[in-house]
Amino acid sequence: MDEPIPLAARILVGVCLLGGAWTVRTITRRAADGRLGRNQLAGLRTTATLRSDEAWRAGHRAGLPSNEIGATGLALAGLAILVLPDGVALIAVSLGGAVWAVGWLLHAMVLANRAARVVEPDRPAADDEK
Repeated sequence: MDEPIPLAARILVGVCLLGGAWTVRTITRRAADGRLGRNQLAGLRTTATLRSDEAWRAGHRAGLPSNEIGATGLALAGLAILVLPDGVALIAVSLGGAVWAVGWLLHAMVLANRAARVVEPDRPAADDEK
């Protein structure tokens, strides 16, 4: 039978998952409402979302529901870790929560890119205008 995982280790993993969920949710909400401006470090960064401040906010508003779903799944995995006694379950739930969150993050990126392209359509390069 699998060895029980010490409570301290379960708390550490749970806190990391909960912290990741909070970070994803906070960044997306702040970018959607304009408190987090365009940047190269945090947010749903695509060529389209980085074109303008309006495209940035529109993209994050479009991606917010998917990010909320992903972050919620990650947070639930973080909470579940606290009650799981063995290592196999801890690994399965941790990885499952991470895969869930990444899947929804990718979905949010697609939605954000589409919304940003509506606001700020592709423009021809300077050489194409001649």
